[in-house]
Order: sequence, then C-alpha cells, then structure tokens
Amino acid sequence: MMIHHTKSDNILHCIHTFFLQLIKDYGWIFLFFIVGIGSIVFSFGKNFLKIPGDLGDARFNNYILEHFFQWIIRREPDYWSAPMFYPYPLATAFSDNLLGSAPFYAAIRILGFSRETAFQGWFLLGFMLNYSVTASVLKKENLKSLPVAVGAFFFTFGLPMLAQEGHPQLIYRFCIPAACSFLYSFSRKADLKKILFLTVAIVWQFYLTIYMGFFLVLLIGVMFFVIPLSNSSGNFIKFWILRILSAWDSAKRSEKLCFFVGLILLLAILSLLFAPYLQVTKLYHFSRGIDEIKNMLPRLSSYFLSDHAALWRFGMNNFKDLPMRHEHQLFPGLAAASLFVIGLLWRKFAEKGSFLQVHIISLFIIFFMTLTVNEKSLYFLILKIPGYNSIRAVTRIQLVLMWPLAVYIAFVTDRIMSLNSPIFRIKAALGLLILLLLSESVFFTHSSYSKIEGQKRIDSLRKTTEYSLKKANILDPILLIHGKAGDPWFVTALDAMLTAQELSIPLINGYSGNAPQFGFTESMHSCRTLPGSVESYIEKANEFVGDPDLNIKNRIVYVRYAECGL
Repeated sequence: MMIHHTKSDNILHCIHTFFLQLIKDYGWIFLFFIVGIGSIVFSFGKNFLKIPGDLGDARFNNYILEHFFQWIIRREPDYWSAPMFYPYPLATAFSDNLLGSAPFYAAIRILGFSRETAFQGWFLLGFMLNYSVTASVLKKENLKSLPVAVGAFFFTFGLPMLAQEGHPQLIYRFCIPAACSFLYSFSRKADLKKILFLTVAIVWQFYLTIYMGFFLVLLIGVMFFVIPLSNSSGNFIKFWILRILSAWDSAKRSEKLCFFVGLILLLAILSLLFAPYLQVTKLYHFSRGIDEIKNMLPRLSSYFLSDHAALWRFGMNNFKDLPMRHEHQLFPGLAAASLFVIGLLWRKFAEKGSFLQVHIISLFIIFFMTLTVNEKSLYFLILKIPGYNSIRAVTRIQLVLMWPLAVYIAFVTDRIMSLNSPIFRIKAALGLLILLLLSESVFFTHSSYSKIEGQKRIDSLRKTTEYSLKKANILDPILLIHGKAGDPWFVTALDAMLTAQELSIPLINGYSGNAPQFGFTESMHSCRTLPGSVESYIEKANEFVGDPDLNIKNRIVYVRYAECGL
C-alpha cells in the first residue's frame, strides 16, 4: 500500500525537525539561563520589592544612572559634574561613570518605570547580556549545548560574581568573552574587521566599568604573548606583524579606509572617556596608597572564601586575618574547582586545542601575577603602567579570570560527554557536579534592601527639605543636609544625594569612590564647628571653581540643623 505525503505533512515534518534540532542545539543553554536569571528575579522578592545590594553602593549606582537619565532629558546641564560636592567640578568622574550601560537604564525610565524599578531592570539586563554573549562565543568553538550552558552559567552566575552584587557596576562584563574571541579569531584568520571589533569590545568595556576595562586589557595583553606560543612561534612580534600584513593585503581599499576611520573614531571615543579622569587626577591629586592596594591583592585564602554561599559558608570562618574581607570572596565554587582539577589531572585531556591552551595559560599567568604572598607580589610591577596605580580592589580581577576558567570547565565537560565508552559512573559524577554548580548559585544568600524602605527615607527627607527651602526662601539654593543620628554617614549622604536629585538642587554632601580633600566632613555635624567648616569648604571650593560670584555662603539651605538655629 502506497502512502501519499501531502504538502502540509512535509511542512509539519520540517517544523518538527527544526524544533528538535533547536532543542538539541540550545535546550540546555536556555534551561540554564532560566535557572540563573530566575534565581536573580527571585532575590527581588514578592512584587519586586527588594533591590540587590545595600543602601550604600547600590543606591550610588542608581544615583549615577538617574543622573544620566536626567542629563539626556536636559534636566542636568553637565554629565561630568553631577550636583554633589557642590561646587567642585567633575564630580561624576570621582567614580565609575556607567556610560556604557546607562542608556539601557534610560530606555527603561523612558518607558515610564520608576527610578528603583528601572535599576532592577538594568541589573537584570547585565546578567542577560553576559550569558548571551558568553554562550555565543563558546558555541562558536563547536561545543555541545550542555558544556556551553555550563561555561556561560559559571561566568554569568558564578559565586565570585554574586559576591560582588553590592557593586552592581561590575555586572556588565559581556565584552570580556567577546574581546578574547575576536583576538583569538584574528590570530587564526587575519581580518581587519576583527581588529575593529576587538577595539570596540575593549572601549565598550571601559565605558561599562573602568575596573573591568583595565583588567580586560591585562588579559588581552597576556593573550597577546601566549597566542604565538600556542602556534609554535617564538617571535611574537613577527607573528602579529605577519597577521596584520596578511589582513591588510587581503582587504579591499574601502575596507582599509573604514578600518582607519573606525580605529581613529574609537580611540577618540576612548580619549573622551579618560579626559575627565585625567583632569580629576590633576585637580584633586587622587591616588591609591600602596597599603590600600596591598589590602586588596588576592591571597591564596581568598580563593577559598565565599561568606554568602549557603552550601559552603560553614567552613569560611578559618580566614579571619583578611583585611577588607568582603572584597576577597573569590571561591569559584566546589563544582567549578572540581572540573578544573579533573582537567588538570586527566591524561586524555592533555591534548588540548589552541583556544583552550591560550585561555588556561593566560589564567595561570594572571593568577600568579596578581597573587600576594607575605606582602610580595608581581603586581607591584604592573603599578608602573599608567592607570593601574588607581585601581584599589585588585581582587576584582577574578571577575575577568572567570572567563578563561569558564572556557576550561566547558571544554572539560564536553570531553567527558564525548567519551566513546559509556562509563556510567563518570557521566553520573559529571551530572552531579553540574547540579552542584547550579545549586551553589541558586542557594546563594543575596543581600538586598527594601524598595519601600528606600523610598520612605527619601520621601521623609524630601518633606523636611522642602520645609527648610520654604522657610529659607532663597532664589538659587544649595543644600547642606545633616546626617541622621544612628545611621552610617554614607547612607545619610546618599539619602541627601537622591533627595537633592529629585528636587534638582545642587548639594554640598556627597558620597563616591573619591572625594575632595575639603569635602563634606563629620565636623559639619557640630553646631560649634559648623561655621568654620563651611567657611573652609567655600574657600577651598572657590580655588577650584575660580568664580566668587557663585555666592555660595548666602545660598546654603541647612536641613536638619534646627538645633543650631538654622
């Protein structure tokens, strides 16, 4: 009996085949993404009423993002001079500027969402971009769906990243895998476009966060030396010159022109980012003392520490001698560490591909380069490179090293899955390790604060401030807001900043990564010392601004200074 297939049957068969292939190629990748992003969304609590981080750095980042939004809608005249520490110039450049990701926040705000909800959306989007780009890069290496998901999950939702959720500017790291991929790809097949894409990734990462930009450059620099070695070329200069010449010769005239124009434009964009920071360094003489840097150089014990990992927290009290302990949370998790050790000890895994070799060698080099033992470290040599002496928290290098480690554990997973003989015990052990990898992140104890509490603090202070403004009846006011008794100074400083931002009034208070030497001090809390402190502040500020017509003294509105008769 002959069976006749209709056209509709063929279409249904094609659709069925397409979806089966889609599940095979991307099923695990999508599932791991849902698990990871779901755990982050769950940390927001019921009705999205919790905001990741605390009342300190999380709200500072929200302030900077909101400042960008206010700038693009023309409520703020100068992006680089946020109206804190008034009238000191270039206050935005006292810390990370977030220009690379702020447009995402602004887009959410334009849709009508509140400041805090837009911050939550911006926070989530960072994880989404990290996972998507990482998975895309790993997929290009012909890895199976599950290994790609393992690597992307670790890089995006791994314990060291979650430990830094209080510093949300560090989330946006998607340019790291992209840049490394472009450099490696160029080494295999020379193409001028790949140099441009590499430069775009580096420049964008600097715009996302300065810290990760400098650490990415360090990783790219190490890979620049390692790649020729993996290609059995002892002369790395000759290796790259030949690649560049090959790319140049194979390019069309129009491609060469686009390359030059694009490269010049990108370098100009990067210089525009650095210019305010160079000005700030020159104006205020900001620098990091060697002792401050020493405190946040990774120790061996740093890589065994994760205070908020619910599964491993019980063993973390052994490392009590770490200064700035909260910055030393570098434990990658038992699952990632186990896969890493398996790869190192597995003889059959010795025949590694070039892509994997480059990343693992670079991982080891930077690990030893930044490690400190008995207060001695090779990193002190790097401090001679311009820019690196301004980096305080070197421990954050782990957020970049998570990329080569993600590559390694993805390849280990892929090789185990590819074993010809059906070794059930090995594959079952792999399944348990992958389940552990997910569990370590899902059961991480997130820090957060109540959105309602944050809004109440601002609403209360705003009412008090509006009363003081009405009472003072000053045409062009400047706010100086007293700290609230019992609260940390930086929390009340951020209350003041967000309140002043809502009212579009400049503020003498401030909180940032750096501050002017003669900025707002605790001495201003005392009624007895207040007049002299204000006089000194104004005198020093006028030296920087050079405009005595600002008439600062007569424009100050004192908030919460009723006991001083103000």
